Amino acid sequence: MGTMDDITALLDDANEQLQNAGGLHDQALGDDNVRRRFRTRVKNVLENQRSALDYLAVGITEKYGTPKGFLYYPLAQSETDFAAQMNSKMPGVAAARPDIADAIKRHQPYLATHEWLRQLNRLTREHKHNRLSVQLVR
Repeated sequence: MGTMDDITALLDDANEQLQNAGGLHDQALGDDNVRRRFRTRVKNVLENQRSALDYLAVGITEKYGTPKGFLYYPLAQSETDFAAQMNSKMPGVAAARPDIADAIKRHQPYLATHEWLRQLNRLTREHKHNRLSVQLVR
């Protein structure tokens, strides 16, 4: 199974979990047991979506960079931070393939059009390391 197959599998599962969570949403408002199932489904969606970005980073770095240590999709907090994040998270890619680095730069959380990346990263960390928080939307 290749990198793109893995990414597709993660996103397909996230979509299925999101549909399952959507079906539980209204019930979760008034039932603690359903709320727990709802929160675990939200956690799975978040982790699978974040993992898809990391799998992409690994595949790109293995092909064009100099993989060492853990590889992650760079999520810079500002444009000035991007180069350092890119070199740290996907070593060698920017030097070998500036076009790929430019494409990744266009998909960063500091851009108003990609604020969702900041939210995804924050929620994934929160759900993974701290607690399953309630993400109910009315």
